Amino acid sequence: YENFGGYAQLQTNSNRKCQIILGARYDKNSHYGTSFNPRLGIVVRPNEKTNVKLLYGTAFLAPPPDKTYAHYGSFAPDPNNPGDVKSYYLHVANPELKPEKVRSMQAEVSLKIDDKKRFTLNAYRSDISNLHQMAILGPGTFKGKPVDTLAHWTNRGEATAYGGSIRFDGLSFHQNFRLKYFAALAFSNGDVAGEPLPYSSRTSAHAGLTFDRNRLTVSPRFIYQGKSYLQYKDASGMQL
Repeated sequence: YENFGGYAQLQTNSNRKCQIILGARYDKNSHYGTSFNPRLGIVVRPNEKTNVKLLYGTAFLAPPPDKTYAHYGSFAPDPNNPGDVKSYYLHVANPELKPEKVRSMQAEVSLKIDDKKRFTLNAYRSDISNLHQMAILGPGTFKGKPVDTLAHWTNRGEATAYGGSIRFDGLSFHQNFRLKYFAALAFSNGDVAGEPLPYSSRTSAHAGLTFDRNRLTVSPRFIYQGKSYLQYKDASGMQL
């Protein structure tokens, strides 16, 4: 098993209003073949108060050996067949596991109202193919011995995640103290093989401030997280 890779990056900064970063990575894997992944970043400052950032890139993730060849579990005496053994749970290898491939895009606009106040808008999207996920295969056998639950890592299919956020940051100075404050709203959505994106709330809100006076610092925070989808299923694929 061999893996060879190389990375190159070119950065241009001809003027203060535009900066371009070009990058590319090449990988050659003795098991998974070759992969070429470019990256592009553009930062534009149309004026002193506005900053625009655009990012695009792809990535390649070969399955690590602890996923492809993970094998663990145990056998115990079979109560239904004296003198024989069975396994209640066995995680088996999957040599056919394919690499994940990711394509991501991000855009950000930052607007400075003055030296102490700023708005930031952000949007992103990521597309993943051959997503790695552990799968329950159900009951089966291993070398002729019964197994109640077989599992292994598999390629689940395609996944998409997208969303955005808006954030306000401020700073104010007073005679005897200083205040830093912020507020942010975020939205996220997506799917994994046609099902809702798990463990991710669609909406969230964050706010807080930091009060500084001499040696005293007080930092209250407010955090709201919307409902999220939990992807628990039994061996037959039914939602739990």
